Amino acid sequence: MQAVYTVFSEALVSMPFNPNPKRVYDRLTTNSEHAKFAVTVVMRKFVIITNGLFRDDRFWTPRTV
Repeated sequence: MQAVYTVFSEALVSMPFNPNPKRVYDRLTTNSEHAKFAVTVVMRKFVIITNGLFRDDRFWTPRTV
């Protein structure tokens, strides 16, 4: 259960500073979804990215524009 709280906190803290999760959150909340559901979607996105990084044994490299 501690992992859920950790990922939830990560999602809440990263949304004001990271444009990718903020974009997902804003898209869902403007489509009349509940805020907690939108945060859960952001959490799931983080878990999927993290699993891919562990699977491929690599580090996170942000995209440069």
